[in-house]
Amino acid sequence: MDYVQRTDGRGIWTNLSFGRDAIGQRFRRILLCRVAVEGTDRHADYFDAAFVFYFWDKKRRQSFWKDEWFLLWLVLFYTIYFNFLYHTQIGIRYYLIVFPLLYIFTGRLFREWQNFSRTQKGLSFALALYLIISVLSYYPNYLAYFNEIVWDRKMAYKYLADSNLDWGQDYYVLKAYRAEHREVDKSPETPHHLSRTRTFFVPVNQLVGVSYDPRTYQWLRENFEPVGLIAPGYLLFEITPGQMQALCDTTDYCK
Repeated sequence: MDYVQRTDGRGIWTNLSFGRDAIGQRFRRILLCRVAVEGTDRHADYFDAAFVFYFWDKKRRQSFWKDEWFLLWLVLFYTIYFNFLYHTQIGIRYYLIVFPLLYIFTGRLFREWQNFSRTQKGLSFALALYLIISVLSYYPNYLAYFNEIVWDRKMAYKYLADSNLDWGQDYYVLKAYRAEHREVDKSPETPHHLSRTRTFFVPVNQLVGVSYDPRTYQWLRENFEPVGLIAPGYLLFEITPGQMQALCDTTDYCK
């Protein structure tokens, strides 16, 4: 906390958000963007429904100012502070304090469950089932969970990187994969001509330059797209001799 407080005024922390390097920069609304892709869509649906019903229904509206207003007041405070006044980019860990408040507020939506129509109950169960399926679809890689906004999971690094994708949890997955696919090597830091089509892997945080000099894999990051992933922390790239020849002929990366 002391280190964060010391560096907060300068906004210094290595990170990458939505394709932008956050080193030494102050990004507004980054936490809101992260919540958008890392939170579950179903949570947002429930919260939106609770918010609408509280102001649509007269009885709920009256109880809101008595029982629930302080929950949203704290949510508003932390949202403004962490998104507009707090400059150190270290993910949503500090912003997590608002989630219990939102869950309590949203839970009040179901306080008269016995009076719900079949349609309302069916919709609630459908959203709950969708939430369960969405989360379980990432098994066992829950740390790297992104919701359906990031539909193509191998492109998640273009939205967020760092500990959002890789905290070293995929090391043994990589080790097992390489034991079965000995033809797949780590991508070279300096591109060179190829005699045949090659498949390379690269750690996602090295690719985007979070844990590495961002210039090292700039040639790969800006000219090629991953064709697959070993695990969320390791991407696969397939490069043909013609593609590498074109890269070397039109850029200075191979020199």
